[in-house]
Amino acid sequence: MSTPRKAIANLYLYDPLDRLTGAHSAQRFYNGTRLATEIQGHRSTCFFEHDATPLAELHSDDAVTLLATDLQTSVLHGVSPAISQPQSYDPYGHRPTTNGLLNLLGFNGERPDPMTGHYLLGQGYRAFNLILMRFNSPDSLSPFGRGGVNCYAYCQGNPINNQDPSGHISFKTMALVLLASRRFKRSLFTRIEGPITWRKLRNRKILDLEQELDFTRRKIKDETAQVSVVTGKESLSGVSDERTLHKFVLTQDQKFIMGSFPAADQPYPSHASFAEIGSQNPGASNNVIGAGYIFKDKGHLYIKNYSGHYRPNFNQLRPVEDHLQGLGIQVKSVRNDYVVKPNDPL
Repeated sequence: MSTPRKAIANLYLYDPLDRLTGAHSAQRFYNGTRLATEIQGHRSTCFFEHDATPLAELHSDDAVTLLATDLQTSVLHGVSPAISQPQSYDPYGHRPTTNGLLNLLGFNGERPDPMTGHYLLGQGYRAFNLILMRFNSPDSLSPFGRGGVNCYAYCQGNPINNQDPSGHISFKTMALVLLASRRFKRSLFTRIEGPITWRKLRNRKILDLEQELDFTRRKIKDETAQVSVVTGKESLSGVSDERTLHKFVLTQDQKFIMGSFPAADQPYPSHASFAEIGSQNPGASNNVIGAGYIFKDKGHLYIKNYSGHYRPNFNQLRPVEDHLQGLGIQVKSVRNDYVVKPNDPL
């Protein structure tokens, strides 16, 4: 006599990019690396944010919840027209069990799983267990890569000063940098670490932007250039073609935008125009934190910091490298500083 099978009540569904798209009848949609919409049955919630900082939630019954956050973007207050609901967390994000929370976002601005309370970081890559204060599964970048020796550790055991939205690599938060700046009365770093607080690069040819946009749009229309947002390894399949060059920009809202064009077809479309067109967000060229070229040599991917518009220093490749590794893309950084010409704008 065969043993009856137990029905599976709760399922987790993933898309081809290994991002969580469904969980116990819930669907999730992402804007780049950030959760944008969640649908569960007849209920839906849209999440509004600026520079990865949660601002509000719009629910399917037209109810709006405004969010107040701290420096780590953890939600401290959910505010509706009828009530203001304070929230608190221990260092690893655990909060007292409360029925009827106004807001869905919580610790570090992330969405906890409604069944387990775990945070499915990196778009479902790994579950962070608040009770155990560690991840439930090992990191693919550990123990010899950027993930660190302890493949289960969360934020290298320092959740107060670090964040780990990708489930791969933690980074310093703004709180630590501000404390150091106040103590020593000066900035200790040339940039502030994290997806929100890296120093924005200045477009030194901003007056040429409209003309550059027209030029790049004509190139795209003529199919002599293309622009894409990189979301995984498959997005870089065309990088191996040596006849094509690939510029990139990383915007402050964590969009890695790549513009591709023939190497022999000069003049080239600009980094700033790719930023504007790829993000579909006017003003995106003023919110760039990394820029350069990406290429492949002998099977390895490389990024270099060459851009006449933004002139990033070599250290400005760090957020780019961290972002790509969070997507499961291994790259190496190459120094290629832009040499200023006599007729270049300051």
